[in-house]
Amino acid sequence: RTILLLAVMSLPPLVSPAAATTDPAVLMEQGHEAFQRGAFGEAYTVWKETAQLYGAQHDVARQGHALVGAAHAAHRLGRLTEAMQSLELALVLARSQPDVDGRAAILAQLGRVLLDSRHLDQAGEYLDQADALLADHPSPALRASVTHDHALLAARRHQPDLALTRFLETIRLADHTGLRALALHARVNAARTALQLGRHAESRTWLDQALGQASHLAANHDTASAWMNIGLLYRQLAAVRPDLRAPLLLRAAGALQ
Repeated sequence: RTILLLAVMSLPPLVSPAAATTDPAVLMEQGHEAFQRGAFGEAYTVWKETAQLYGAQHDVARQGHALVGAAHAAHRLGRLTEAMQSLELALVLARSQPDVDGRAAILAQLGRVLLDSRHLDQAGEYLDQADALLADHPSPALRASVTHDHALLAARRHQPDLALTRFLETIRLADHTGLRALALHARVNAARTALQLGRHAESRTWLDQALGQASHLAANHDTASAWMNIGLLYRQLAAVRPDLRAPLLLRAAGALQ
């Protein structure tokens, strides 16, 4: 029993990856790495701790960035209330800073969370505020993202024609700014919306483009989601286009494998 006690006492203490350092810059990077591999719970915990450390250092800008990261992770986990809380605090901090793009990005993300919580009118208000900021401080990448959010809002409001117009505008902007992941999701959404409108040829065009684009992106959680949606949309298209059933199902099988 004495030997066992000594062995236990000699073991190193159990610590989480986040607890191994108190350097917020290191923790920020750990959060990014966790998020990229789909460990959203770990990313949320790490970024919340990072925000606290930057807050203790009175580094408002970096504290805001950590809070935005935590909100992204909470959003992915479906913890929308926690995402909103992090974003609202980040917005308060951002309003004391000269970074207009940062404020617009936070407003857009607030709109995105509200979209997923089905508060469509509030979502639209935040997205409109983001648009107003971008009118005087144009940011092509952020404009593409906000345009996609507006497209999603139109889709949720059962306005497919407007949604498709905005998805296509997103594709143009995302292609122009090199935002390949955003362009991919916009193509998938454009294909889905065109299919809803009975515009089958257009739907296949966007699906074919999305399929080609997905094959050139790194494997991660977002790309896997896109592959699944592409495959399912090919199946839906095959159901309404029996003349193209065989090639469409072949493409569906390739996307879903």
